[in-house]
Amino acid sequence: MSTLQDGVAHAMTANAFTSVSLDPPLVLFSIRNESALLPAFLQAPVIGVSVLDESQRALSALFAGRTRDRWNGEEGETGGAGALLIRGAIARMECERWAVHDGGDHRVIVCRILSYEHKDGASPLLHFQGRYCSLGAVSASA
Repeated sequence: MSTLQDGVAHAMTANAFTSVSLDPPLVLFSIRNESALLPAFLQAPVIGVSVLDESQRALSALFAGRTRDRWNGEEGETGGAGALLIRGAIARMECERWAVHDGGDHRVIVCRILSYEHKDGASPLLHFQGRYCSLGAVSASA
């Protein structure tokens, strides 16, 4: 998940991200209430979603850290709707905030997808039981 706020790039690795609806196209992610990045994602007019590939483990680890100023945006580019997107990601979405819900110690942010692009044949980066693992190449044409 990524956003620009006052020209500053912010990104985080989401531990919960899922599809919600096809009509309208909605997805959601959650972020800890104590996260230093929460205000940036609550105020952002658009949010970028980038599904990283296996070669981007270092970026995932960097974005999973707790440091607020962890990224200078050199791996990113601005999409047509103005969202910050990660170059080389296997899927990228530009989204606008649709709703925010209390989720206990997290906020659940529901976003409407404005644009979507993907690369066929790439293998997504997965994290399971404390380590990275491989799903293998997948096709989005199903």
